[in-house]
Amino acid sequence: MADLAAGNIVLTDTMKILSENGQMVMNGSALQIMGEDSNGDPYVGIQLGYDTNENPSLILRNEDGATILTPEGITSDAVADGLIVNNMIHDGTIAKGKLGFPIVETNQDGTINITSIKDGSGGNFGVEYTTFKQGTSDALD
Repeated sequence: MADLAAGNIVLTDTMKILSENGQMVMNGSALQIMGEDSNGDPYVGIQLGYDTNENPSLILRNEDGATILTPEGITSDAVADGLIVNNMIHDGTIAKGKLGFPIVETNQDGTINITSIKDGSGGNFGVEYTTFKQGTSDALD
């Protein structure tokens, strides 16, 4: 009791501190907050401390048990569909190679060459436009 009165609790490798419900566990190197998945199985939801290699760590897992934050950073599981919205992305920060669709680029004059545009059927819009323009011109003459 003298150590407790002085404010020191010394944990050995075989001792740990538990919350009343058992969901918070503190041992000599880490604080863990446990959760339960949809099947009622326990998992470590939050861990703060040192890992087995004695490296500092902060680990967060979601309710599915997927790791969303590690000492290396945010994982892809942390970014749910629809999470990132337009105003979260600064202009000019996404490379065209990362886009999931083809883009039409401007030429050196800043204009778009019509032959670079495809129609909805996979044809060349420039050819279709020229044909339409010629047909309209011929019909009016």
